[in-house]
Parts: sequence; C-alpha cells; structure tokens
Amino acid sequence: MKSLAGILTNKLKPQSESSLTIKWAVVLGIFVLVCGSLFTGFVVNRGDISILKIQQQYTIATVTELKQGQEKTLNLVTAIREEQIRNNAAGGR
Repeated sequence: MKSLAGILTNKLKPQSESSLTIKWAVVLGIFVLVCGSLFTGFVVNRGDISILKIQQQYTIATVTELKQGQEKTLNLVTAIREEQIRNNAAGGR
C-alpha cells in the first residue's frame, strides 16, 4: 500500500524539465535567433543592392543624355562659328 501511495504521489507531482533539455532549448533558440538575423540581413542587403542597380541605370541614362546634348551643343556652336567666319570673310559686319 505504501508503494502504491508513493507511486501515485510521484505521478501527481509536476515533472520538472531536466537541465539537459533546457540547455538544448536555449541552444536551439540561439541558433534560430542567429539564423533569423542572418536572413534578415540578407533580405535587407538584397534590397539595397536592387536600389543601387536602379540608381546606376538612371545615372548611366542621364550621362548618356548629357553627352548627346553636349554633342548637339558643340555642333551648333561649330556651325555658328563657321557662319561668323564666312560673314567676316565676305565683308559682313
């Protein structure tokens, strides 16, 4: 009877977790935290790289437009200068 009472008392007591289980739960939690932070960093970095690529494409397009505009301006200035030289040679103003 005493052994039956002892067994029932032990079964009714709340079981505490072993220290080994708690240690592995902490290790697993730290591992998940590290992996989560690495994934977050990866996603943020990928977004920043995408933004930089878009800015680079915009910059390249802008520089190309500026070079074309500079070329047109140079041709116009050259044409004006040639016209002035012809006018001066013909005895113009």
